Amino acid sequence: MSQSRQNTAALARSARRLLVGLLSAAALVALLPARAADYEAGVHYEELLLPVAVTDPSRVEVVEMFSYMCVHCFNFDATVHQWSKSQPDDVVFRQVPAIFNKSWEAVAQGFYTAQLLGVGEQVHGPIFEAIHVKNQDVRSASAMAALFKQHAGVSTEDFNKAYKSFSVRSKVQQAARLVAQYRLGSVPSMIVNGKYRVEVRMAGGNTGMLRVVEHLVEKERAALAAAAAQPAAGE
Repeated sequence: MSQSRQNTAALARSARRLLVGLLSAAALVALLPARAADYEAGVHYEELLLPVAVTDPSRVEVVEMFSYMCVHCFNFDATVHQWSKSQPDDVVFRQVPAIFNKSWEAVAQGFYTAQLLGVGEQVHGPIFEAIHVKNQDVRSASAMAALFKQHAGVSTEDFNKAYKSFSVRSKVQQAARLVAQYRLGSVPSMIVNGKYRVEVRMAGGNTGMLRVVEHLVEKERAALAAAAAQPAAGE
């Protein structure tokens, strides 16, 4: 097959994956269960023994632990992003790259380089597609730099400066610590408000995982409302 036909086929597969993700996310609201009793700790999700601090205590935080190296994360990506866009302002969603080995650390470094340079939206999808659609190895700095240049117009010099920066190295170290704090065993997994870990195997699939997350978001939203209604000390 010619390079042109390979590229066309790759783009078609990517478009189909995106469409399936969007349709799945759009159907989530109708599928979400209404009763809290549908889910149990230790069965559908795990409660962390030691809660982890969140970025904004006034809102409910949902973290997706993922890796560019994970094909299941690739397949879930369009769905979870569409889901995140449908959330109200009191829910904050963020992705954190899981680091289980040196290969995953390399692509995590690329993720935080994109954040530092402000080009996350431009390169996030292309990194996934380079690995899982085009079968490219992007774990080296030079390969990652080429993707940034192609899809976001970032010069090699600017890329290398950010890639090797103290800020990016610190973010990678923080991500590695979160893997331990969340007691993470697989990806994609989702963490709700630093208290609950939801895994695909326990939730019964990607859609099931989002259903459980919705239940836990409602639980945490109610807890925040109850805390806000309590009179301040001394009143």
